[in-house]
Amino acid sequence: MKANELRIGNWIYSKTYSKEIQMKSFFGLCNVEASPDLFKPIPLTEEWLLKLGCIEVYENAFQDVDLTFIVEFKENKFIVYLICPMPWIELEHIKYVHQLQNLYFALTGEELIIKSE
Repeated sequence: MKANELRIGNWIYSKTYSKEIQMKSFFGLCNVEASPDLFKPIPLTEEWLLKLGCIEVYENAFQDVDLTFIVEFKENKFIVYLICPMPWIELEHIKYVHQLQNLYFALTGEELIIKSE
C-alpha cells in the first residue's frame, strides 16, 4: 500500500483492527512505506461491501445504491464494473476498500462511507 493512495475517510487495517483515516492520523500515514507493518489495506469482501451500503442484486454481485458500480465475485476475485458510462468498464485491479472508496469519490464527488457496523 502506498501513502499516496490514501485519503481522509479511507478505511485501513491498523495492527489488528480496522480504522477510518482521520485528519489527526493522516500525517502519520505519510511514513506508511517506511513502516509497512503498521498499516495494511483492507481486502474487498462481501462483508465490507454490505458495510458500505451495497445491496446484493444477485448471487455474488453487489451494487451501490447510487447505481455507480457493481462488484461481482467471479473466478476467486472481485471485479468492479462501472455502470456509467456505457458500455460497462471492467476493473480487475480494485482489490481493497480504500481503492473502491477513492474510485467512488472520483466518479461522484461524494464519500463512500460505512452505512452499517
